[in-house]
Amino acid sequence: MKLFTSFTKWILLALLTLIIFFTAYHSYLRLRPDAVNFPEHHGKVHSQLHLSQGSQQPLLVYLGGEEDHHHWNSDASLNAKQVQTINDRGYALLSLEYFGKDGIPKHLDRIDLAGVHKAILNAASHPQINSQCIAVIGVSKGAELALTLGSYYPEIRAVAGIVPSNVVFAGFTNTMATSSLSINGEQLPFVPVSLHSVLTYFTQDLKSSIEIMLQDEKAVENAAIKVEHIQGPLLFMSAINDRHWPSTEMSEKMMQRLRNHDFPYHFEHITSAGEHGAWMSQDDKIYDFFEEHLMAKNPSDCPRYNTVSTQEY
Repeated sequence: MKLFTSFTKWILLALLTLIIFFTAYHSYLRLRPDAVNFPEHHGKVHSQLHLSQGSQQPLLVYLGGEEDHHHWNSDASLNAKQVQTINDRGYALLSLEYFGKDGIPKHLDRIDLAGVHKAILNAASHPQINSQCIAVIGVSKGAELALTLGSYYPEIRAVAGIVPSNVVFAGFTNTMATSSLSINGEQLPFVPVSLHSVLTYFTQDLKSSIEIMLQDEKAVENAAIKVEHIQGPLLFMSAINDRHWPSTEMSEKMMQRLRNHDFPYHFEHITSAGEHGAWMSQDDKIYDFFEEHLMAKNPSDCPRYNTVSTQEY
């Protein structure tokens, strides 16, 4: 019994030491220069605009995320066929890269909403584009960005959040001590990483780690994306068997939020039985959604053309 008591004491002491170390280290991370200062190239983005022939084209903006499921957002997968599909639907396509390459932030860290918005408006100023008809598609962390953009900027008239989150999470940095997003020189409130979630993450169970973070009710409330401020129809597409994060549950949270605020525009949630990237086999539903709930509402302002040209910005 004495040996057992001694062993228990050492276990508790080790746990206490670990907690103290984590708390001290987490405080250090929040005060170190790379957590206080904005990253290099803050507010910069890369963008590529693909135009159809004609005038008054609606603009479809694509925002990918951190994962490798974004087949419109890399040199290897953004192909002429995909662009042609979008142009055949009558849209100009703006593909935006906002981290991970030369000249833009290295990490998904406090991405500047104003910088992304500026790039969108710059593209929308093209004489062949109708600046009153801008829709945004965001996938995963890109959906987090797309929905937040729509909540701040009324020029965005429709949003499709694909396997989205309903809150702003921490940025994807080595420390994960800063927000994913920022505006006006301030990072947005975010759901922080906890000791429990970190330990779970190290077991390679990312979804459970995210679910642990979401148990922080006050942080979730502060970091919630105000989707009710978006000035147009909303589509959520989620994966029931999502292993990255609970996209179906988070989509339903946003659906309920919209109902609670008597959201005046159309909104819907499409689920898939697949995993995080399952949406790619049914992306035609995204176009159908915009066709019915954005373009058909004012077809004279959103005509359709189908010959491709490409311009870099």
